[in-house]
Amino acid sequence: MRINQTSKDIVTRDLQTLEEMGVFIVKGSGRSTHYELNLGR
Repeated sequence: MRINQTSKDIVTRDLQTLEEMGVFIVKGSGRSTHYELNLGR
């Protein structure tokens, strides 16, 4: 799925950056990876 014509590489990089910043908590791995907001920041 593409939203706003964004490539998978850019989305992956942006999600990784947000995870490093503590915005998201990553659950699972591979195709079952999903992200949760870190509300305890």
